[in-house]
Amino acid sequence: MLETFGIEEEFILVDRRTLAPAQIAAGAIRRLGAQTQSGNVSCEFLPSQLEHSTRVCRDVFEAERCVLSFRNAIAEWADQHDVIAVPSGTPFQVSYEPLALPLARYEQIASDVGLIANEQFMNGMHVHIGISSAEEGVRVLNGLRPWLPALLALSTNSPFWAGLDSGHYSWRTIQTRRWTTSGIPPHFTDADDYQRVHDRMIGVGATQHYSKTNWAIRLSEPYPTVEVRVFDMQLTAREAVSIAAILRALANAAADGRLQNAPARTAVLDAELWHAARWGLTDGLYEPLSGTHAAAEYVLATLVRVIKPALERDGSFDYVRPFLREIELGVTGAVRQRASLAQGVPALGSLYRSSLVAA
Repeated sequence: MLETFGIEEEFILVDRRTLAPAQIAAGAIRRLGAQTQSGNVSCEFLPSQLEHSTRVCRDVFEAERCVLSFRNAIAEWADQHDVIAVPSGTPFQVSYEPLALPLARYEQIASDVGLIANEQFMNGMHVHIGISSAEEGVRVLNGLRPWLPALLALSTNSPFWAGLDSGHYSWRTIQTRRWTTSGIPPHFTDADDYQRVHDRMIGVGATQHYSKTNWAIRLSEPYPTVEVRVFDMQLTAREAVSIAAILRALANAAADGRLQNAPARTAVLDAELWHAARWGLTDGLYEPLSGTHAAAEYVLATLVRVIKPALERDGSFDYVRPFLREIELGVTGAVRQRASLAQGVPALGSLYRSSLVAA
């Protein structure tokens, strides 16, 4: 049984009034420390951005304590500096000021990708699921591939870009498709096949020795985990942890061979991923067991049926249930952001600030 997991959350600091990025993340990192009781704090690609990685967790309550501990700490620091740490896949505004990138590695990436670097205002939530071997990891990866469009849809939380409504529920997903590798990886025969494909990518485009394939799911190199990168950053800690619990339950079904997914072409899954980014839960989703495009309500009911045994076994079903109810009603972070902006930019800023520390 796959028990351990961890959550990485990325935040962009923005001016409290304009919601424009503020390039002061280095100060927050110095103040909060590289290591905390809840995990690790580090810089991200942008000087307005930072990341928190939880320690290795075994249950949803431990994970929520870790996530909330850092969120409260960064919220307090942000209040003192008249900024907001945005819990969204993209900030409302972007900035085209010259970027003082925090690491030489990021300078090299920026050189490789050109103008794409100036628009890297994206916050992802990455979930790591502990595995016992690379072979088990590939089984999990193959089993989860067809579920990525649905997982994206229930996590959509990046509707805005440059002060405008993008028309998408996850504009972050659309932005990431410009990189050398992105989206759905191919099906792999085994761990050796995965390594061969991965190694072949190194040196192509912006996939250099300092980085890795940018697929929405991959085997982590520094840790014995499967890393799922499809999720937008979440408004609240409970949403983040609920998604991690759902993913762990689905990964356990994949590891045990209980997922009877229909054969799926990568091109079809990648198109379905784009569809989920565009429409969220409003225009159907890919249904992995049948390989068809079906009503979102049906796909979500299938997902719950698949994951419920594992959620009940690890004691997290009651924790996840409120999140599932919201998703069944079609309420994601993107929906709540749009409703807030309808009341004005200050209301959107208030949503970001209040959600950041919400249990």
